[in-house]
Order: sequence, then C-alpha cells, then structure tokens
Amino acid sequence: MTTSGSIDFSVSRDQLIESALKHIMVLQDGDSPSATQLSEAAVLLNMLVKAKMADGMPLWALKTGYILPQTGVSQIDIGATGDHATLSYVQTTTSAAAVLGASTIVVTSATGFANGYYIGIVLSDNTIQWTTINGAPSGTTITLTAVLTGAVSSGAVVYCYQTKMQRPLRIIDAYRLDQIGNTRAPINIITYQQYRSLGNHTSASIPNQIYYDPQLTDGTASIYPRFSDGQYVLEVRFHRPFEDFDAAADTPDFPQEYYLAIMVGLASLLAPKNGLPLQERQTLLKEADYYWQQALSYGTEEGSFSIQPASHWRR
Repeated sequence: MTTSGSIDFSVSRDQLIESALKHIMVLQDGDSPSATQLSEAAVLLNMLVKAKMADGMPLWALKTGYILPQTGVSQIDIGATGDHATLSYVQTTTSAAAVLGASTIVVTSATGFANGYYIGIVLSDNTIQWTTINGAPSGTTITLTAVLTGAVSSGAVVYCYQTKMQRPLRIIDAYRLDQIGNTRAPINIITYQQYRSLGNHTSASIPNQIYYDPQLTDGTASIYPRFSDGQYVLEVRFHRPFEDFDAAADTPDFPQEYYLAIMVGLASLLAPKNGLPLQERQTLLKEADYYWQQALSYGTEEGSFSIQPASHWRR
C-alpha cells in the first residue's frame, strides 16, 4: 500500500456549502448550488463561525501580543484603529542624543525598521513620543514623520512595529516585560469593579494590573498604574476572533479536524428552511454537536497535574 505523503487537504467556502446542501439532500450528486443558495448559506456559515467563538478558544486560536508603553494614558485601545499594541515589535536604543524639534534619530541598529512603520521614542523626560518612519532608514539614521516634541538622550529605548494587532475577544494571561532588566513578571487580570475600586487611575508607576473590555471595534485595556516610562512592555495571551468567509475560494480559519464539524453544523442550520422534518432536524443537530465537541476537545492544552498538602498542614 502506498500513501500519498500529503497532509494539505483543505476545502473552500463554496465546497462546504455544497457538501452541507448535499448532506440534507437538497442537492443530488452532480448538482451545484445556485447563486442564491450560495449567498444565503454563506451568511449562515459566517454566523455559525462567529457563534462558535462563544465556546472558548482552543490552543490554535490563541495569540500572543504586546501592549507597548504609552505615557499619560490609563486606557489603551486595542484593534485595527486602536493605540500601540501589536503581535511583534523590535526594540533598539539611540546611539546619539537628539534635540527638541529634530526630525531624525540615530539608533544602534535599524534592523526591522522600515518606511511607514510605527515608532516610539523615549524622551529625556521619560515620556514616549509615537509617530511613524518617513522613508527608508539611511544606515542607522531614522527620519520621523513628526519632529521630536522633546530632547532624546543617547541610549534611549526605541520601539518599532508594522501592524496593530486585532481586537482580542478576551485576555487570559498577562505579563510585564522589563526591557532593561530582561525579566518577566505576571500581572493581575481584574474585573471592572476591581479596577474602579483602585486608587488614582492617573498614577504612573510599574503596571501590575489590567482590566480588559472587548467592546465592538477596538477593545480597551485599562492599566494600573499607567506606564511611567518606556521600560516596560505588557505581553498578553488572548483569544482572537475567527476569520470570515468572504469569498468563494476562502478556506476555513480552522484546523482540518474541524472541517466536518463546520459542514454538519451548517447543514443543521440549512435544514429548517429546506423542509427537513423535525425528527430528522433533531438527529442532525445531535450529529453537529457531536462532531463539534469532538473537534473542540482536541484543542485543549496538555500538561502535568500535581497535588500536594498546603505548607501549613500538620498532623
């Protein structure tokens, strides 16, 4: 027996729809869905995918992102039109001082810096100025879109990234990264009530708590205390949204083990409109739930589990 050696099987949006319609016998072998069937089923398919986000995220749908330091604010918007949060960034330092009003800075390394990228510079008063890079770097000289609003010392931290990260559905872990001491420490994820009960929200120091509100377009991270300088970055592990099916050839934003579950789930949604009897719809619903739970259980995290007596326990 000879195997294929291939593991890249995939399906498109329209193939999922066609399979779902055949699963409930609306289409027969050799038939193709009409334009109306495709468009109506595509809406239900996207609704199904978005509804499944409420089940919680398996490992493959978790992402790590970074909230970069921004002084003078306690709330930072996260999303495509938000503030400075990203999936990846580069960091360097200045190799020479710069004066107020300068349009360039000189850095120790310009690797990862490019025209149009966002750039954050820690000024001499420890505030951070964010702007963009204007043109390709010339060696280690970076031209800024906006001139410096304060002086910059030699050795000042400089951040750079290309793209803002998408809105998290929820943040499940958060850490504080010390960019100078190269250390990592967990910070508390708190509720809205806990955040509101804290002291002065404008106090600036070392961040140790975060409350996250997902909102609709950009989420809002409330940080306490707010950033006092550019020494720290917050690393967050978050649930990301599932991607849409926008075009006929779009493939699922899911691993292969979810394809059958998505197809049967769509068939279950299409069944009432297409006249399947109630008993058959109930059976189909159970089938859809079975395949979804089977796929969902595969994405859980593996790890050791141990139990030990509390340190204060005595016989």
